[in-house]
Amino acid sequence: MLNGSLWRGLHPINLGLGVVVQTGYKYAIRNKFDYIVRLDSDGQHNPKYIPKAKHMDFSKAVRDLKHNPKVTPEEGIKRTVEWMKSIYTNINI
Repeated sequence: MLNGSLWRGLHPINLGLGVVVQTGYKYAIRNKFDYIVRLDSDGQHNPKYIPKAKHMDFSKAVRDLKHNPKVTPEEGIKRTVEWMKSIYTNINI
């Protein structure tokens, strides 16, 4: 787990939230983290629910949104991670 104070030393000036998020993603990907969890600092997300996110039930979203996914959630996550790797690992920190 890394805290915000670590990231302050990586950029000489404030480059904004987007750059900080990209820096965190690139760091996690390059260091082969198993999970990436992003929480806002306004307190609306409780970290105690992070373990439950690994076992999310998508059936309610499928039912309420009337969405019929073409791939499993696992495959969707895998494709998203591969896309993120292709975007973020080609950018130097």
